[in-house]
Parts: sequence; structure tokens; C-alpha cells
Amino acid sequence: MPDKRLNSPSKNGDSIEKKQRKLPVDCQRSNAMSSPAGPGSSRVSDAAAAAPVWFIEYERRLDSKFDDLHKRLDFHEAACEEKFQHLEKELAAAFDKIDDLENRSRRNNLIFFNFPEGEEPDSASGCSELISSFLASIDKNLEHVQIERAHRTPPGPLSSRGHPQNGSQYKPKDRPIHVCFSSFQDRVRVRKACVAAFKEGFKFKERSKLYVAEDFSHRVQARRKSLLPELKMLQQQGKRAFFVYPATIKYVQDHQLKVHKPGV
Repeated sequence: MPDKRLNSPSKNGDSIEKKQRKLPVDCQRSNAMSSPAGPGSSRVSDAAAAAPVWFIEYERRLDSKFDDLHKRLDFHEAACEEKFQHLEKELAAAFDKIDDLENRSRRNNLIFFNFPEGEEPDSASGCSELISSFLASIDKNLEHVQIERAHRTPPGPLSSRGHPQNGSQYKPKDRPIHVCFSSFQDRVRVRKACVAAFKEGFKFKERSKLYVAEDFSHRVQARRKSLLPELKMLQQQGKRAFFVYPATIKYVQDHQLKVHKPGV
């Protein structure tokens, strides 16, 4: 005889079946699958048959969400990669502009090497007076060239200024002199006159191994240094080869000016 208490109303007037209908669907399935076999075993079999369908649908929706998530991640990854490449190009262009501005600020400069240190007057304009006397000695037309400023390279660490050899007394190397001329035309005239004088073995204060160089940024100097072996190779072949700003090698062949391609 069935127990009447199962269907008897509780104090608040709800029967057990009504309470079960108020439970969430997942809880109803769990209760149905965990209830013992008996008169209600048909509900257990129905829940067991419906569970795979529900799980497959849930798995399908989950896979769909993961696919959408992967697509969004791939899209954002491609966008970030494109943005990164764009920023790299802009950064390289900014470096080129900064380097060009630095070299433009140095275009009136020349660097004089192996000039005896200590021979210049002990004053703020000592280096300017030394270079002025040197220019007047190689070409009278350079006496009135105006020098804005001139100074030695600031002293660096001991290792960069030479080492004592065979126990001899340490003697630092003569630091180069950086000279800024008032105009680019004066700078060109001075460089041509210096190159011509040095080829003839001109001596200044008993120094013969003098030379002058243009003043470029470290970036341009590094690029030219890497191309120096190819420049020497062309010169050894009897070609008149030289650098063109910023770091291009040109040479004369058959009375024609040609551009050298590195590695060719």
C-alpha cells in the first residue's frame, strides 16, 4: 500500500512532486538518475537516454565558442603583427631622420689627426690658432678662413690612448682636433688643400703623417667601416674609388662614374 505521506501536502501546502518541479533542470536530471529502481524507474531510463543528447549539444556549443575565440585571437594577432611592422618602419625612418640631422649639423666640421698636442697656445682659442697657422703654411689663400670653434677630443680612458711598450714611459697619443668652419665652402676648400699638401709629404712642426677626415655620425662611420675592404679592393685594381655620403662607393671606369654594389 503506497505511503500517503509522499503526496501529502506540507505545512506550506506544496507536495513533494511540486517541489521537484520547481528544481532546476540539471537537479531534476540528477535526482532522476540517482533515484532507486522501482515504480518510477521509467523516469530514470528517460533521463539516461536524454543525457547524451544534452551533453552532445553542450559540447557542440562549447566547441563553437572555442572556434570563435580562436578566430578572434588570430585576428588580433594578425592586427598586432601588422601594427608592430608598421611601428618598426616608423622607428627606422625616425632613426634615419635623426642621423641625417646629426650629419647635417657636422657638415662644416673637419677632424685633424696627428697634430702635436701641447704646441697650441694655452687658451680657449689655442686649437683655433694652431689650425689657422697650419692652414696659412699650406696655402696663403686660407689665411682668412674663419673658424667658429676648435677643440681636442675629450680625454677618454687610459686604454684608448695607448699603452707603454717594453717598459718605456707611458706617453698618451695626440688627440685629434675637431674644427668647425663658418661656411661649408671654406670647409671644402680646406679639405682639398690639406689632401693635396699631405700627398706631397707636407710637414708641420716636424710631423709628416698628418691627415684630415670628414666628421660623420657613428652610424655612418660604422657603415663606411664595413665597406672599407671593398673600397681598398677597387683601389688595388687601379680604379679611382671613393665614398659618397652617406655610405656609397663610387669609382671611375672608362671615364664613367659608376656605383659599386657591395658583394658583386
